[in-house]
Amino acid sequence: MADNQHTEPLPAFDVVVIGGGFVGLSFAAMLLAAPESASLKVALVGSSDAGQATGPLGFDPRVFALSPRTELLLHEAGIWASVRKQRLCPYDSMYVWDGDGNGHIEFRADEAGLNHLGHIVENAVLVRALEAQVTSDARVHALPAERFAALQREEDGVQVILDSGTELSARLVIGADGANSRVRRQAGIGIRSWGYDQQAIVTTLRCERPHGFCARQRFAPEGPLALLPLTDNHNDTGLCSLVWSLDDDVAQQKLALNDEAFCEALTQASESVLGRVIEVDPRHAFPLRQRHATDYGVAGVILIGDAAHTLHPLAGQGANLGIYDAAALVDEICRAVRRRVPLAHSSLVSRYERQRKPHNLAAMTMMEGFKRGFGSEHLVLRWLRNEGLNGVDAFPPVKHWFSRAAAGQL
Repeated sequence: MADNQHTEPLPAFDVVVIGGGFVGLSFAAMLLAAPESASLKVALVGSSDAGQATGPLGFDPRVFALSPRTELLLHEAGIWASVRKQRLCPYDSMYVWDGDGNGHIEFRADEAGLNHLGHIVENAVLVRALEAQVTSDARVHALPAERFAALQREEDGVQVILDSGTELSARLVIGADGANSRVRRQAGIGIRSWGYDQQAIVTTLRCERPHGFCARQRFAPEGPLALLPLTDNHNDTGLCSLVWSLDDDVAQQKLALNDEAFCEALTQASESVLGRVIEVDPRHAFPLRQRHATDYGVAGVILIGDAAHTLHPLAGQGANLGIYDAAALVDEICRAVRRRVPLAHSSLVSRYERQRKPHNLAAMTMMEGFKRGFGSEHLVLRWLRNEGLNGVDAFPPVKHWFSRAAAGQL
């Protein structure tokens, strides 16, 4: 990210965004694209969390499954064309099966009247495109080398204090600084949180057979395994991104395996759905927790993305929910500007929260139900989930509803 720091005193800002990751940058891009933002001054504090390719396959191990609705929002912000010029992979079907039974379901984009169900995009690709656009805007003051330290709320705004001692004056502060949000703590906002005693192993791999642009997920008592399609500039369709959620002790055992043994274990765990796993990049793991902020903000401070909520990655919806947060907040800021409502007014927080909290809670409740239902070895639950998968697969109207919900069309 370009560092636009100056030696003269910093001006007062309308909006200060804390966090230079995908959601924070997307919020800034969408805000800057809105006509109402023409006179707004924006500061962006912190560097991105963009990963770098860490193995011979050359992919960022962190990827997002972006819905068509997210794609449209990024297109409207002027970002999507730049992302397409780099690298992404569409998927037009999704196959889900129970590894502990015979239940399965397949979603197809054409059956739901969609062109595709989504795109798998690397975090680094998204962040590069967003940084290039946002930091080149004259209304943006980028401070990538700075870290947020504290804030002081005042009647007409917020004072933001950085680790260096620099102070910024803001009418509105956006906390987009992730699951362990310091902005959330400084604003005095509590969270409800619990751990799953699981870790998600992520990496890139090459399989024996092509993925056919299908996202695959196997549910098992020890945790879900997702194989997400990737393609490189040579159209190699044997590449996949892995998200394998496992109990802590099992995850550590898998991480300790050498490449050959890991590939063999993964071939077995995936039931050879794409043949043998023949190559794998270095593995990374992160602990899984569900978090939900008790409030999405206070007057002058608003949370978006993981700062407000995190959920189990089994359906890959975390990034999309963060983008939907950002879009809803941009709409509320634009409304406030049109009506000359101060950005530090509490009504901005309450209107944004009314839009986003019910939707996020519904998504989190559904993911929690999937996690507990598919993680149980109880015979009755096993029978019910297999019958449920097969029943939905045989009933097109319900399948179409799930497809459109995943695509962000509902």
